[in-house]
Amino acid sequence: MSARVIAAVVAAIAAFAGCATPAPTPAPPVAPRSLDSFERRDADIYLVPIGDFAPKYLTDLASYYEDVFALKVGITPQLPFDADFWNDKRHQLIAENVIGNIISIYHAYSSNPRAIFIGVTHVDMYIEAEDWRFAYAQRIADFAVVTSSRTTREPQPNFVEITEVHPGLRKMVTKTVGLLYYKKSMNSNPRSVLYGKVLGLRDLEAIDESTLYLDILGRPAPGQ
Repeated sequence: MSARVIAAVVAAIAAFAGCATPAPTPAPPVAPRSLDSFERRDADIYLVPIGDFAPKYLTDLASYYEDVFALKVGITPQLPFDADFWNDKRHQLIAENVIGNIISIYHAYSSNPRAIFIGVTHVDMYIEAEDWRFAYAQRIADFAVVTSSRTTREPQPNFVEITEVHPGLRKMVTKTVGLLYYKKSMNSNPRSVLYGKVLGLRDLEAIDESTLYLDILGRPAPGQ
């Protein structure tokens, strides 16, 4: 190969390299949100912590509902414990009494007339008006309480050590959002997030979270 040909090849390679698209700059990591970023008085949905929580658990749960429903989500201060919450014989929270306290303390908390308040807890709970052994949720008007207890087969560690939001808890909170905020009705489809007869963990595990898009938001899930 002559010197002239070699020079031409080198020049062509250099020209191609100069036109090549530079590698994209990696996006900066998204900083985790703090509890302070969810302090607001104009939210559509408020999460009311009942008992001890890891901050990450609450911020991840709130971020999920902001991302999926495109609603403003707030996290209130922790609900002060009241002796009326607790049935010492059953070692469970009394759902109606918890909701009564949420209503009493937070009824004027928001400037948004459509706001709903959902108490969240890791503590086992029952509904006094029912003869059930336990309950995942109870709802009264625009107020509710939902527990993560019995929503997973894994044993629960110390409450402040629970940092991962399991799907079971999300499914019950999502159902509550659908019923209270979107005014949807419960249905008889055991796969739906709005299924009306969630009586235990097997029912909870059968629910497909993606049904929230059609059953609550009225549109197909992303990618479908």
